[in-house]
Amino acid sequence: MIRSGVDGKLMTIIRSMYDEVKLQVKHMSSLSDLFSSNVGLLQGEITSPIMFSLFVNDIEFSLQNGLNAGITLDQLIYSYLRSMQLSSPKPKKAYMNH
Repeated sequence: MIRSGVDGKLMTIIRSMYDEVKLQVKHMSSLSDLFSSNVGLLQGEITSPIMFSLFVNDIEFSLQNGLNAGITLDQLIYSYLRSMQLSSPKPKKAYMNH
Protein backbone atom coordinates (compact mmCIF):
# COMPACT_ATOMS: atom_id res chain seq x y z
CA MET A 1 0.00 0.00 0.00
CA ILE A 2 2.88 2.33 0.72
CA ARG A 3 4.18 1.76 -2.85
CA SER A 4 0.76 2.90 -4.09
CA GLY A 5 0.98 6.16 -2.15
CA VAL A 6 -1.04 5.21 0.93
CA ASP A 7 0.81 6.53 3.97
CA GLY A 8 0.60 8.94 6.88
CA LYS A 9 -2.73 9.37 8.63
CA LEU A 10 -4.60 7.23 6.10
CA MET A 11 -2.25 4.30 6.71
CA THR A 12 -2.65 4.76 10.47
CA ILE A 13 -6.44 4.69 10.14
CA ILE A 14 -6.38 1.56 7.98
CA ARG A 15 -3.99 -0.19 10.38
CA SER A 16 -6.19 0.69 13.35
CA MET A 17 -9.21 -0.85 11.59
CA TYR A 18 -7.39 -4.18 11.48
CA ASP A 19 -5.82 -4.13 14.96
CA GLU A 20 -7.46 -6.65 17.25
CA VAL A 21 -10.19 -7.71 14.80
CA LYS A 22 -12.89 -9.81 16.43
CA LEU A 23 -15.21 -11.85 14.23
CA GLN A 24 -18.35 -13.86 14.77
CA VAL A 25 -19.98 -16.37 12.44
CA LYS A 26 -23.73 -16.64 12.03
CA HIS A 27 -25.11 -20.01 10.98
CA MET A 28 -28.87 -20.15 10.67
CA SER A 29 -30.02 -18.56 13.95
CA SER A 30 -26.87 -19.35 15.96
CA LEU A 31 -23.87 -17.12 16.54
CA SER A 32 -20.38 -18.40 17.23
CA ASP A 33 -18.19 -17.09 20.01
CA LEU A 34 -16.03 -14.10 19.10
CA PHE A 35 -12.63 -15.02 17.71
CA SER A 36 -9.57 -13.09 16.54
CA SER A 37 -8.38 -12.90 12.96
CA ASN A 38 -5.18 -11.45 11.57
CA VAL A 39 -5.67 -12.38 7.90
CA GLY A 40 -7.96 -11.23 5.12
CA LEU A 41 -10.19 -8.23 4.62
CA LEU A 42 -13.30 -7.30 6.55
CA GLN A 43 -16.44 -8.39 4.72
CA GLY A 44 -18.73 -5.46 4.01
CA GLU A 45 -16.13 -2.87 4.96
CA ILE A 46 -16.18 0.01 2.47
CA THR A 47 -12.38 -0.03 2.07
CA SER A 48 -12.12 -3.78 1.32
CA PRO A 49 -12.52 -3.58 -2.50
CA ILE A 50 -9.85 -0.87 -2.72
CA MET A 51 -7.51 -2.79 -0.44
CA PHE A 52 -8.04 -5.95 -2.50
CA SER A 53 -7.16 -4.01 -5.66
CA LEU A 54 -3.98 -2.73 -4.02
CA PHE A 55 -3.10 -6.29 -2.98
CA VAL A 56 -3.62 -7.63 -6.51
CA ASN A 57 -1.58 -4.70 -7.85
CA ASP A 58 1.29 -5.70 -5.55
CA ILE A 59 1.13 -9.30 -6.79
CA GLU A 60 1.29 -8.10 -10.40
CA PHE A 61 4.17 -5.73 -9.62
CA SER A 62 6.12 -8.46 -7.81
CA LEU A 63 5.62 -11.02 -10.56
CA GLN A 64 6.59 -8.57 -13.29
CA ASN A 65 9.66 -7.36 -11.42
CA GLY A 66 11.60 -10.50 -10.79
CA LEU A 67 9.84 -12.37 -8.01
CA ASN A 68 10.26 -15.98 -9.06
CA ALA A 69 7.35 -17.84 -7.54
CA GLY A 70 7.41 -20.61 -10.14
CA ILE A 71 4.26 -19.43 -11.90
CA THR A 72 3.54 -16.67 -14.37
CA LEU A 73 1.10 -13.83 -13.89
CA ASP A 74 -1.13 -15.28 -16.62
CA GLN A 75 -1.29 -18.62 -14.77
CA LEU A 76 -2.12 -16.88 -11.51
CA ILE A 77 -4.91 -14.81 -13.05
CA TYR A 78 -6.31 -17.83 -14.89
CA SER A 79 -6.26 -19.87 -11.68
CA TYR A 80 -8.06 -17.12 -9.76
CA LEU A 81 -10.71 -16.62 -12.44
CA ARG A 82 -11.22 -20.35 -12.80
CA SER A 83 -11.78 -20.79 -9.05
CA MET A 84 -14.24 -17.89 -9.06
CA GLN A 85 -16.16 -19.42 -11.97
CA LEU A 86 -16.33 -22.87 -10.44
CA SER A 87 -17.54 -21.51 -7.11
CA SER A 88 -20.28 -19.49 -8.82
CA PRO A 89 -23.88 -20.61 -8.25
CA LYS A 90 -24.48 -20.34 -12.01
CA PRO A 91 -24.47 -23.54 -14.06
CA LYS A 92 -20.90 -24.68 -14.64
CA LYS A 93 -21.48 -26.15 -18.09
CA ALA A 94 -20.96 -22.77 -19.76
CA TYR A 95 -17.59 -22.36 -18.05
CA MET A 96 -16.33 -25.77 -19.06
CA ASN A 97 -16.45 -24.83 -22.75
CA HIS A 98 -13.88 -22.07 -22.32
